[in-house]
Amino acid sequence: MAHPTISFGSSGPEVTLAQQALTKRGYTLGAIDGLFGPLTRTAVLKYQTDRSIGHPNAFNLPLAVDGIVGPNTWGRLDPPEIKKDSVQHVYVRLCQLILTSFAFPPFNPGPADGFFGPNTEAAVKAFQTFLAPPPDGIVGPKTWAALHS
Repeated sequence: MAHPTISFGSSGPEVTLAQQALTKRGYTLGAIDGLFGPLTRTAVLKYQTDRSIGHPNAFNLPLAVDGIVGPNTWGRLDPPEIKKDSVQHVYVRLCQLILTSFAFPPFNPGPADGFFGPNTEAAVKAFQTFLAPPPDGIVGPKTWAALHS
C-alpha cells in the first residue's frame, strides 16, 4: 500500500509511522504523537540530508531535502519486505549497497545487481545474526531499520 504524502501540519497514523521509522534510525524528534510539527520536520530534513545526492548514504535512492515525506522518502523510511527471489530490484540493490558499505566480508552480498540470490541471502543472514536477529534472510522493517535505510 502506498503511503500518503505528509508534511508540516499533517497528523494521524501515517505521521506516527514516519516518526517511528525515524526514531528507529536514530533521529530524535521528541514524542511519537502523530503530529507533524517542527521537531518531526527537523528530523525529516536531517534524514533526507543524510540520504541526499552526493552523500555516502544516498546509495541508489537519493532523497530531495524538502521536509516532506512523499513517495521517495517513504521508500527509504518504509521500504518493502524483500527476500530470496524478490522482484523489488531497486530495494534489493539498495540492501546490497548498504551491506557492502559495511566493508565486513560476511556482509558482502556480491555484486549489487538487484537480484536477491543465495549470496545476498547469506549476507543478510550474517548481518541479522549480528545486528537484527533472528537471522531469517528476510529484510523486513526491523532489518531495514538496522541497515539505516
